[in-house]
Amino acid sequence: TWIGELLQALCQQGIDCHVDMLVWDEHGPLTACLRERGVSVCCTKVLQFTEDNVEVLLARLSEQHFDVFVPNNCVPALFAAAAVRAAGFPTVGVLHSDDAFYHGMLDVFVKPGGAFALSAVVAVSQSLMKDAVGYVGSETKAVWIPYGVRIPEYSVSRCRRPEEPFIVLYAGRISQHQKRILEVAAAMRDIVQQIAGTRCLLAGDGP
Repeated sequence: TWIGELLQALCQQGIDCHVDMLVWDEHGPLTACLRERGVSVCCTKVLQFTEDNVEVLLARLSEQHFDVFVPNNCVPALFAAAAVRAAGFPTVGVLHSDDAFYHGMLDVFVKPGGAFALSAVVAVSQSLMKDAVGYVGSETKAVWIPYGVRIPEYSVSRCRRPEEPFIVLYAGRISQHQKRILEVAAAMRDIVQQIAGTRCLLAGDGP
């Protein structure tokens, strides 16, 4: 949802966007989503070793014209970014959550004096921004840019008949850490108990 909205908005502002996507088996819904929104996408099957994936990415980049490289949540791309930055292009990483993966990303790709330091890192929350600032030296700039989604211009009440139930759907990981699923479930319980004609659904997987 995030990357589809973002890249479509950038394209509408006259900024060309291209996505090189590493895929395990077959193309997923993101590929179709981006192409439907007019974003150029190229998919390559993931190879066994990180070094081989880095070489493939660098070979592809050498054939393309670009101004900024964003290795998004992809270890081979993050390692490839060192060569891209050495060639004079800015590189931008994104901190999406406080998972161990992103703490490792800070240690390797943001830590001052590191061989693989990015030009900049974007944190999607104030908490992640604090983590990034704790690592950032003079080489890597940290910026807080929160996630965003478009709010529909229509009212939900106009999309349903009065006799239909009002349905609240949670779709995501069923996890207390980060998602606070116990609080979500408690809020849903209160909704169905206090507001007649409502239903709440949880959809997802997790611990």
